[in-house]
Amino acid sequence: LQDKQTVFDYLRTDRVLYTGIVSVDSDYRGLRLSEKLLQKSLDTAKEQLKIGGAFAETTSLYSLKAFVKMGYKAMSEIIYEEYD
Repeated sequence: LQDKQTVFDYLRTDRVLYTGIVSVDSDYRGLRLSEKLLQKSLDTAKEQLKIGGAFAETTSLYSLKAFVKMGYKAMSEIIYEEYD
């Protein structure tokens, strides 16, 4: 994102799907449940809510890789140790 540019401006839409947290119980990890949950959310949002894009905030490299694998792209990064 450029200075003062919003996600809405970047995606050129007035509706976006925001994903804050996706969590799967440790007993069920490795079954691609996060991917299935996200894909269903995206499909529903596109079909029923007519969203023009989606974005997420991640807190780990594992989460980032999972979203990138689904077609998301990193727009900005905050290094928490350096953030004030």
